[in-house]
Amino acid sequence: MLKRIFLTKGLHTEKGRKNDFNSFLLILIYITLFSFVLQSCKSPIAPSSKSISISIDDVTCTEAWITLNANNITLPANIIVKKNGNNFLNLILTNKDTTLFDSTLSPNQAYTYQAVSGINKSEIVTAKTMDTSSSNFTWQTFTFGGGGESSAIYDASIISPNDIWACGEIYINDSTGKPDPLCYKAVH
Repeated sequence: MLKRIFLTKGLHTEKGRKNDFNSFLLILIYITLFSFVLQSCKSPIAPSSKSISISIDDVTCTEAWITLNANNITLPANIIVKKNGNNFLNLILTNKDTTLFDSTLSPNQAYTYQAVSGINKSEIVTAKTMDTSSSNFTWQTFTFGGGGESSAIYDASIISPNDIWACGEIYINDSTGKPDPLCYKAVH
């Protein structure tokens, strides 16, 4: 009887090992399949975003410099530039970046620009022209030097009405009243 229990117990242990091994194989197969599924399910590739951008580089009283940039658009491309909502310029864009020049502006006015290529539209940008001056200038004359040599001012910087710097060659008389051969390089 003892022998029979031992054999039955041994068989049972053998059978248990087979079940454990089969379970292990089944889990291994599931893990392998799951890893293949994870690797094959890649995130979708976003479509290339075709876009046009427009920016204002500089503005004067009657002129504006505008940069046009085409991203992921097949060149050459037909581009319409709108000014204040109306077609202003129709061009064939052959370079990714280009600078446009608008010399038809009036002083102290705001203008909006937008670039359109098919279904692609840029954001609307605004350019405000500068106002013209009143031409009411006040001039003052300053005299430097006085020595026998002729003085020359090469550059000046006006920081404020009471803070003006000038540089050049400034000759003055020495303490005896005779022309000093050495020059000063700046005056404040």
